[in-house]
Amino acid sequence: MADLLLQQEPQIINIEAILRDSFSSNIDFDIDLTGYEVTASVDTNKGASVAFAITETDLSAGQVAIALTVAQMATIGEGVHHWYAKWVITASSATRTAFAGTFTVTKYGK
Repeated sequence: MADLLLQQEPQIINIEAILRDSFSSNIDFDIDLTGYEVTASVDTNKGASVAFAITETDLSAGQVAIALTVAQMATIGEGVHHWYAKWVITASSATRTAFAGTFTVTKYGK
């Protein structure tokens, strides 16, 4: 039997946010997430990682909400960073990165 080479690449979604604002967005994974754990974080250009708060809005439909507070946005800071959203099958610990992209924070005003 021949081996299959399967590639799983995350969907690229670039996000723009404003410094001094909170941030929130809904994510649709398009799979039933019952029995899964969802995580999301921003890896800053300073080497830190900041986790999004996750709200399970409708797991059977694959829908969650992600959010960052004003304080978390300040920790991330102005600049171009990277973010990731992953799901983990609780029973097997199999992890997949579903979404990834840049997370650009812009400072407007004083």
